[in-house]
Amino acid sequence: MSGGLINDNRAVILGGGIILGSVTNSNVQTEFLMSGGEIRNNEAGKGGGVFFSGGIFTMSNDALISGNVSTADDYPGGGGIHIDGEKGANADNDRRCY
Repeated sequence: MSGGLINDNRAVILGGGIILGSVTNSNVQTEFLMSGGEIRNNEAGKGGGVFFSGGIFTMSNDALISGNVSTADDYPGGGGIHIDGEKGANADNDRRCY
């Protein structure tokens, strides 16, 4: 993603804005490079903005994740980014997630 906007999306369970990886197959590897742009005002049970369960997720330049909501009442959800299990994500210098 080089610039652009992912905005006002809704998912009942996972990843209102985007889903990376697979919750059923740990061998699935995805890669998402967010160089600028914004993921905002999305909603899901887990990962209102981003649900990450494997692969590579990198934010760079002026990438912004803001105003996303986790709607889960019965388990931790992650409004901006939900990192499922022991996975990794990278953010360089001036990247913001709130």
